[in-house]
Amino acid sequence: MQKPEPGDGAQTLTREPRNTITPPRPDTTGGARVLELLLGLGRPPPAVVEEAALGSGGMSVVRLATQETLGRKVAVKRLSPERDSPRDVEALLAEAWLSGSLEHPNIAPVYDLGLDASGRPVLVMKRIEGQSWATLLREPEALAAHAPGRAPLETHLRILIQVCNALHYAHARDVVHRDVKPTNVMVGNFGEVYLLDWGIATRPGPEPELAGTPVYMAPEMLGGERAVISPLTDVYLLGAVLCEVLTGRAPHASVNFDEVVASVRSPKLDFPPEAPEELVALARQCLSTEPSSRPQSARDVRVALEDHLAHAGSLELTRQAEARLRELEALLAMPSPEPRAVFGLFSQCRFGFQQALRDWAGNARARQGLETTVKAMVQLELKSGSARTARALLAELTHVELALQAQVEAAEAEESARVARLAALERSVDPRTGGAARMLTVVWLAIGWVISPLLAEQLVARWPAAESLLYVPFAA
Repeated sequence: MQKPEPGDGAQTLTREPRNTITPPRPDTTGGARVLELLLGLGRPPPAVVEEAALGSGGMSVVRLATQETLGRKVAVKRLSPERDSPRDVEALLAEAWLSGSLEHPNIAPVYDLGLDASGRPVLVMKRIEGQSWATLLREPEALAAHAPGRAPLETHLRILIQVCNALHYAHARDVVHRDVKPTNVMVGNFGEVYLLDWGIATRPGPEPELAGTPVYMAPEMLGGERAVISPLTDVYLLGAVLCEVLTGRAPHASVNFDEVVASVRSPKLDFPPEAPEELVALARQCLSTEPSSRPQSARDVRVALEDHLAHAGSLELTRQAEARLRELEALLAMPSPEPRAVFGLFSQCRFGFQQALRDWAGNARARQGLETTVKAMVQLELKSGSARTARALLAELTHVELALQAQVEAAEAEESARVARLAALERSVDPRTGGAARMLTVVWLAIGWVISPLLAEQLVARWPAAESLLYVPFAA
């Protein structure tokens, strides 16, 4: 892919990197055909009474208006006064024709299309009462008023899911938006989400021209002989918006042309540590410079976001348990940790991780946290000399390290030997030990005591000289 030359698009990129660079439109966009059709119909311009301006873009102005035939408020889109070339007229008509063909709840409907007295297009659209997503991202107070009581990240992800729905529908009709960004998403007062501004939308295929919003654009949007636009280009833009949701800034935020181009070619993504790992991984995958490495559809991105929201409770329990685990590790690092505090924190950690796994069995962080918690307590029990408790804790581990297994087995052997020594000592001091032998000894002594006088009398009668010797055994 060749490096884009710093022409008009590059100047726009340098001056306003968040503004859309509109490529030169070929004559095959369909705008000329729409113009010919409208001129042939000879219809009067749409019956609208225009009021205050609602906003302006690269080549158009949107005003609030009243549609007289139905008495309702609408939005009217016209070309800016300085943009009145035939190519600009055909571009706006092509946008109206394309967006009008996309009937989806997340795409603002087109009510009418016509030409005013001077032959300039008048596009009548649904008026959306609300604010742009960019405002909700920039102003926490506005976000809190829009979704009171809901976590900000959850609100933004639910908006992004609706954008995915709009894109998946458009891709099914062979349309690539090419300019997905928060300023092109309107959020209604009643929760409606609309993806707007299909001005540079195109059919999939080669695109040699630089086009899109610089701070979000995919590498293939830089243009060049081998650049190909596809639905995966919009998948990249979804990842760029997700990156802004997680970090607070667009992935290629810079005002320097060369820096922006370098970032588009090789983005350096830095996410805050509190960003959920699932979402970080999804954003990195979407922002792959190689289209084939991205999620293969906007629907895949939507499913990944919905899965994350379904797992949000489990992840929150994991974060709380991880905080308790850090407290436990700090306590265990102390010379003499207080046992009651240790076991209290251990119980909280284990319960938190186990509950997180009950809510979502695939929660790898919770599983790793539980393993770390149990291993820490195994080491504490080994240090305390309680091999039996260490063995019971070891049984809770999914994967047991050989070194830790060996430590527990050595402690068990040492504890068995100690128990054997204590048993031997107990037997040696137990008064019941050898009781039968002592009783037999006493009986024989008693018999000897009874018969010894009789034997002594007979012995003295036969050997009178032995009388003096009888005192020795008697004394013994």
